Amino acid sequence: MVYAAFGVYREDVPALKDTGVNDSKALSPTSREAIFARITKHPLFYHEVDVIEPHEISRIMSSERAGVNLNSLSHNAAAGLIQRFLTKSLAIKTVYLDTVGDATKYQEKLQKLFPAIQIVVSTKADSKYVSVGAASIVAKVTRDRLITDIERTYGASIGCGYPSDPITVRFLKGIIHPLYGFSENHVRLRWKTCENLIDSSKNMVEIKFDKKEQKQAPKKFFRKRDRSKAY
Repeated sequence: MVYAAFGVYREDVPALKDTGVNDSKALSPTSREAIFARITKHPLFYHEVDVIEPHEISRIMSSERAGVNLNSLSHNAAAGLIQRFLTKSLAIKTVYLDTVGDATKYQEKLQKLFPAIQIVVSTKADSKYVSVGAASIVAKVTRDRLITDIERTYGASIGCGYPSDPITVRFLKGIIHPLYGFSENHVRLRWKTCENLIDSSKNMVEIKFDKKEQKQAPKKFFRKRDRSKAY
């Protein structure tokens, strides 16, 4: 999962618009790459990126912490990115975010964390606010490059990485290990798509643990990094 934040002072918004920024979904890959290069090297703009690796997501989703899910993980990532901007001593007045889950609860959560900043959470924010559009381009290009690296590792196309893509599903079927299932390096283990593929596979080896070993297993397999907190 890739999250990005983009900062621009109000007087520099026209300069950002001149770069051709738009919602990343409305741009071709070539256009995204070109705009990415312009906005990330521009001296008037600021950006931050947070890449949450599959093994981190698996560890968090396997933890016993109540209320930790993909939405809260997204919210905490956003809070962490805001905090990074604050450590740069930038004068942040307003933060615009695309909604994840309940927009009102998301906005209230961040507003409590950053009371001195106006928080605006909105649907389709990447098409409403140029700074969010810029952030979506940074996140999309970063994610696309990571996917390309994974494809080079396996020597095969993995598609877009979503379960709706038959190329992604075909790739996952091809890398199931009969004993270990999926490697946590590139696949989120606590993902219904993977769970269904493992359940439907006829070549899996079944291993049973006693209760003590079963409780300890997640701690052995996942590296520690606390993302259950906002930042």
